[in-house]
Amino acid sequence: MRLARVTSLRPLAEHVATSAAWLALVVVSALGWYATGRGLAFRLGAPDLATGVGLLCAAIVVATLFAWARGDAEARSLAALRCPACRGRLESRHEHAVASMPGRQLWSCSACGFGKIAPLTCPGCAA
Repeated sequence: MRLARVTSLRPLAEHVATSAAWLALVVVSALGWYATGRGLAFRLGAPDLATGVGLLCAAIVVATLFAWARGDAEARSLAALRCPACRGRLESRHEHAVASMPGRQLWSCSACGFGKIAPLTCPGCAA
């Protein structure tokens, strides 16, 4: 019984560790780019704008890393055939290439309506 609890907590522990690693990366990167942007503004003769430039650089880095993490999470979900929105089961389908259109992979979730199409030409597709 105790072993079952440990194995059921493993995905949660992995999620927490992954989230902590991403949070550390975001904080360190944002602080570094804040300092860099602020320093550049000072060197270029705009000390009144230095804090704003630093904050803008930090915000851009945070937004970029957030988009990167979301993309990675979606790719992992699609690979596991789990819906990124509701964690339900995804239906996957491949449409082979034809003369007028390249091959593509389609994923859809019947539970929440999520759908994604990505170009994918497999070796079996017509050249």
